[in-house]
Amino acid sequence: MLTKDSLILLVSSEKESALISASEALSMLLGKGYKVALSQVLAKNLRKSDFIIQGQQPDLIVVFGGDGTILKTFTQWKESPILGVNCGRVGFLTEIIPQKLDWAINKILNDEFIIEEFSTVAVSSESYPPISAVNDITIVPKNHGNIMRLKVEINNKLFYVIEGDGVIVSTSAGSSAYARSAGGPLIMPNVEAFCLVPICPFIVNVSPIVFSTDTVVTVTNEAKFRTGIVVVDGQAHYTLGYNENVKIYKSGEKIRFIRFSDNYIKRVRNKLLERIR
Repeated sequence: MLTKDSLILLVSSEKESALISASEALSMLLGKGYKVALSQVLAKNLRKSDFIIQGQQPDLIVVFGGDGTILKTFTQWKESPILGVNCGRVGFLTEIIPQKLDWAINKILNDEFIIEEFSTVAVSSESYPPISAVNDITIVPKNHGNIMRLKVEINNKLFYVIEGDGVIVSTSAGSSAYARSAGGPLIMPNVEAFCLVPICPFIVNVSPIVFSTDTVVTVTNEAKFRTGIVVVDGQAHYTLGYNENVKIYKSGEKIRFIRFSDNYIKRVRNKLLERIR
């Protein structure tokens, strides 16, 4: 539960609208007597170096921006719940607009909220240590336009060999992002599952599959003269050469969001489905 002695960390994208909202939030929270710290990037943009967080673990992180800003924030602070303030376009992982922050803080103070928790997914190889993703792990060609040949095994059993633009392994949180655009299903937050989605497969009867989070997926590059790239939450991390493989599995880390309603279906309808009308 949040109290006046709790530490609230403000994080923001560098968009002007997000910075303005974060600055207004800082003034509002300080005026009400809250303990507030700023991420290094936000403190620099607001010229408030005295407020830079100094290694403490915040009790609440308020993120101004969109889903990308939330993903970056999680890489630095993995233990604290996140309240997303939408200063972008869709902001599926966000919960409120900037004008509702005061209302939201009061709700949290009164313990009138719920925690929505998602498992994250990790990828590793013989050459690279595990890296966690909130949304997805993607294997795509290093050179855009090339076709990859990828062998996909599930719990050491061959599932298929795909020729196409790559594969996505998505969490339930990420099922509303790239995986959905590639034809994958939405996975509700209370379902402990991941999803494997082929990207533009040459053979069209290769389909997505939903599997439990205790599954291990192995992806091997079988394209002799083509190098793959392992992409973690939209950021390229390392290459995947011929006959090299990665293992993708449930991470020990979880991301937690502050929610004021557990109506996931309404969120999907408002933020995803009704935008296409």
